[in-house]
Amino acid sequence: VGEVNGIKIPEADLDNSPTDLINYCNKYGVPKYIVIRTTAGVPTLLKCKELGLREIVILALLNVGAVAKHIHEKKPSCICIVCSGWRGRNYAFEDHLAAGLLISRLIDLGATDLKELSIEALSALALYKGLRDLNIDLKTLIMSSSSAKDLNETKRKRDIDYCLKIDAYDLVPIMINREIIKSSDKS
Repeated sequence: VGEVNGIKIPEADLDNSPTDLINYCNKYGVPKYIVIRTTAGVPTLLKCKELGLREIVILALLNVGAVAKHIHEKKPSCICIVCSGWRGRNYAFEDHLAAGLLISRLIDLGATDLKELSIEALSALALYKGLRDLNIDLKTLIMSSSSAKDLNETKRKRDIDYCLKIDAYDLVPIMINREIIKSSDKS
């Protein structure tokens, strides 16, 4: 599975479309291993590993509740939320929004409080809560983001719709060494 700047790499069977991967798994079965190359996500994960972060948890709107619960149960002394950004180098609205939603969930669970948050975390929280409280349609906003426009240009609106399903999965992917596993599989 691989893409660079939104374009499938020649060595890959699929680009990073989650809906294409689901269709592939439904047709052929779930492979034991999947090798992934992406413009932003994989380099971000590898940088986190290089920096020596103890546990690298992968967050999306799809699993925000499960990740919040996992963090609450682990009770870490410090949480670092790292956003990959659009193409790995520019601000991505949906990353900031997901970070704010995670922080809101952590506060709701009692895993953190406002006085512990950095200015960046407060900004993400304010973005999420402000939009929620104003009843602004998040899907409409995300559809106007740079990354969504890129996906729309490559006829992948179905991927955006899929990725906007908040709490669709009770799954917590964790990077161990250079592999991503479910937290329940962690030994």
